[in-house]
Amino acid sequence: ACVMRHTIDKVSAVQVGIRSLCKEEQLLIEERRLPVFFAQEMKRRADYIKGILAALTDEVYITIDLDVFDCSLMPATGTPEPGGLNWFEVCAILDAVARSKKIVGCDIVELAPIKGLHAPDFLAAKIAYKTLNYAFMK
Repeated sequence: ACVMRHTIDKVSAVQVGIRSLCKEEQLLIEERRLPVFFAQEMKRRADYIKGILAALTDEVYITIDLDVFDCSLMPATGTPEPGGLNWFEVCAILDAVARSKKIVGCDIVELAPIKGLHAPDFLAAKIAYKTLNYAFMK
C-alpha cells in the first residue's frame, strides 16, 4: 500500500486482487477514481479480465506481490490473507495481459520463506517462469 501510494503520483497503476485497505486508501481510490480490482468482486464477475485490460496502458510493468495468492497457496508472505486469487486466475490474467499489451518489466515481491515449507518457494519461482514465458512466447 505504501509503495503504491507513491507510485500513483508518478505513473498510472492498476491494482488487482486487493482484499483489504484502510479508510484513507479507500478515500484516495474514490477521489482519484483509481482502477482497483477487488478479489471478492473478481470472484463474482466472469469478465473482470476485460476490465483489467481496459485499465492498462499499452506498455505495462508488472509487479506481483505474492500475497495476491490466497494464503492457502502462499502462506510464506508478509501479509498472508484469505480470499486471494488462485494459481489459474493469476496465470489467466498474466496471459491476457501478455497477449494484448507489451510487458516491459516485472518484479515479484513479498516471499518470506518458511523453514521446511518449500511449496511457496516453488510457487514464486514458477510464477516468475510463467510471467517470462507469457511475455516472450506470444
